[in-house]
Amino acid sequence: MANIETRNNRESDIRHNRRMREEVVAVRKMDKPLDAADALIGILNSGTQYINIRSARGIPTGAIKAGTRHDLIAYLIRNKYV
Repeated sequence: MANIETRNNRESDIRHNRRMREEVVAVRKMDKPLDAADALIGILNSGTQYINIRSARGIPTGAIKAGTRHDLIAYLIRNKYV
């Protein structure tokens, strides 16, 4: 009886460890674009946060987009800047 319980506990631990590893990988995949987008945000002297707008070919246009950090990160990810 003890062997069965030990084996069940071991299998349960293995499943739990696998799920935790998969969760860590998923979180890291989500964090990579967020970190990359965060690095593209600049701060003007007035304290306003901005990004440089690029053309469809990826060339900076000279225009800037100002907004909150959250909105700018969403814009960068949505438009595939990162």
